[in-house]
Amino acid sequence: MKLLKIECAALTAFIICIFISTYNLDRNCDDIRKNILRLHVIAASDSENDQKLKLELRDELLCAGSEIFSGSKTKKEAEEKISKELAAVESICCRFLEGKGQYDGVTVSLEKCFFPTKKYDGFTLPAGYYDALRVVIGKGEGRNWWCVMFPALCLPASDKTYASFDGILTEESKKIITEEKYELRLWLVEKWQEIKKIYNN
Repeated sequence: MKLLKIECAALTAFIICIFISTYNLDRNCDDIRKNILRLHVIAASDSENDQKLKLELRDELLCAGSEIFSGSKTKKEAEEKISKELAAVESICCRFLEGKGQYDGVTVSLEKCFFPTKKYDGFTLPAGYYDALRVVIGKGEGRNWWCVMFPALCLPASDKTYASFDGILTEESKKIITEEKYELRLWLVEKWQEIKKIYNN
C-alpha cells in the first residue's frame, strides 16, 4: 500500500511537471504566433479537380501577387500592405478561376485562424491561432494548403527579400521551431491548444 502511494505521488508529480513544461512552452510559442503571417488556401471540395485547382490558384497568386507579398520588414507592415490590396488579391483569384471555368467565386480576407502543428523543410510551427491571408474557393469544403506569408517563405526564391526568421523571432523562438528536441513537446502544445480551442468556441 505504501509503495502504491509512492508510485501515485510520483506519477502525479510527473504529470504536473509535464503540464507546467507544456504551459511554459506554449507561452514561449506566442512570440512565434504573433510575429508570423500565414497563407491559407482552401479548396471548394476534395474532388481531384478542385484540389488541383487549389494548387494552381496558389501558384498563380504567389506569382502574380509577389509585389504585394514581398518586401515587408515586419509582420505589421506585411498586414497593412496586404490589407490595402485585398481587392487586388481577390481580382487575381477571380480572374484565374474564371479562366479555368470556375464561377463559384472566391473569398479573400485577413483573419485569425487556427493552425495545427506544421512541419516544413527545416522548421516546425507550433499549433495555435495565427493571423492569415485566407483564400476560400467556392464553399471551401475541401482540404486546405498553407504556408508562411511573412517572412516570405512561400514566395518564389527570387522574391524572398526577407525570407528568414532573423530579426523577426527571438533566439529562443528560433530554437523551438528548428531543433528536433522540441518536436514531442510541440505535439503536447498542439493538444493543449486543441483543448483551449474547444473551450474558447
